[in-house]
This record gives sequence, structure tokens and C-alpha cells, in this order.
Amino acid sequence: VTKTTFVRTKQSIALSSLLSFTDAQGARTTNGNQYLLMPVKVPVAFTTGFISPKIYVSTGLQTQVSDEQLNIIVNHELAHVTARDPLFKVLFTALASFYPSRIKQTLIEQYVLMTEKMADNEVTKEYDHLDIAQTLIDVARLQKALPTDCDQASVSYFGHDYTSLRVEGLLNPINKPSLTTIIITLALLATMPVLAASTVDSFHHFIETFFIH
Repeated sequence: VTKTTFVRTKQSIALSSLLSFTDAQGARTTNGNQYLLMPVKVPVAFTTGFISPKIYVSTGLQTQVSDEQLNIIVNHELAHVTARDPLFKVLFTALASFYPSRIKQTLIEQYVLMTEKMADNEVTKEYDHLDIAQTLIDVARLQKALPTDCDQASVSYFGHDYTSLRVEGLLNPINKPSLTTIIITLALLATMPVLAASTVDSFHHFIETFFIH
């Protein structure tokens, strides 16, 4: 956990140092939300920072989207800022390190997808689902040349993370979980402490068999 936290913190500091050289200028969307505009040709928008997360949008993206789409993009990133997703992604990644690498990767991917869907859902309070989905598709097309191995643990990229699944969620929203899902979840939550306690007790007796006098 310490190693993962140290590596991610180091990466975040390096990214912040790199961004300081881009000469990002403060800007506002037509609906008044603030963001930092970077004079970079690569079409990208993202949120980064642990203590004080900030929203960055490149000129390469700003000049290729409409004002409404820019509002949607910044509103989405603002949801990440409010939820402090960059920080919690690092903490989640650290905890996921207890699992084997394949399971760890799956857990991180599902967590990132969940945070992206939650941010998309926040935007639906002001904009239509179809408009958000179209913005995701348009931005994803602009970003198709970007590498697929972007750091997902400390940065949230709009239009780059699980676009097809997010679009599907916007076009076919699930208003509430099924009763079966709720029952299974509650059963698991009730069972986990009992299983954990019994495991500790069994492990204790197992050790005693070797050290008892």
C-alpha cells in the first residue's frame, strides 16, 4: 500500500510539474464554470490533483467542440473535482494491491468505470442524456490517436475511459437496482463480518496446534 501510494504521488507531482510548463490560463465556459486552458494541440480534457484537483482542457479540444459540448465536458470534470476522484482512485488502487495482479486490474477498471458513470449522471441533471452521449462519442473520435495506456489511477480523462459502456449507460439508464440485487448485497454485507471472524478464529486455533505446550 505504501509503495503504491508513493508511486502514484510521485507520478502526480511529476504531472503537476509538467503542467506548470504548459502556461495554462484560466478560462470559463458559457455557463460560468472555471477550467484551465492549455495551449496544446492534443484534444484532451482531464482532472488531476489530490488536495486541490483542477480541470484542464487543451486548445486542441476546445476549438473542435461546440459551446454546449464544452459545458458538458467541464461539468463532467467538475463532478470529479467535487467527488475528489483523483485522490480516492489512488487510495482504491493502493487497497486493490492486496489482490493478485489480474484481480487488481479488474477492480481498478470497474472502479474507474463507476466514477465515470457517476460523473456522467451528475451532468444529466442539466443536460439531456443524448447530448452527453453524443459529446462522448465526438470527443472519443478526436482522441482515437491517444495512447490506450493512460494513467487511470490519478487522472480522469473525458471521452477516453470506457466510452462505449458509458454511452450505453446514458442511452439505457437503470433508474434503480432490482430487488434481487439489493437482497444479495445485504446478504453479503451481513455475512462478511461473520466469515471474517470465523476465519480469524480458525487461523488462531491452527497456530495453537503448533505452539501449544
